[in-house]
Amino acid sequence: MFIPAGTKTLKLSLTGGEGNADLYVSEAINGWPSATENDFSSTEEYSTDLIEINNPTSDQFYHIMIAPASTYSNVSLKAELIN
Repeated sequence: MFIPAGTKTLKLSLTGGEGNADLYVSEAINGWPSATENDFSSTEEYSTDLIEINNPTSDQFYHIMIAPASTYSNVSLKAELIN
């Protein structure tokens, strides 16, 4: 996901569905995220994960990964750029 100049907050939320998925994020310069190597993570139960990144690096890509903590299906990922 590309972060344009002027973005104050990047808000990512994972909701709905069945099972348990986790959310991981890394700045592109740090490579793709994993469960053990990431810049931000949320591992709440039942796929109700939230990550808020204040003052994300402008003009930079962020990589987002959804990974199973257990079998999951039909989750929704919402990304908001807040100026």
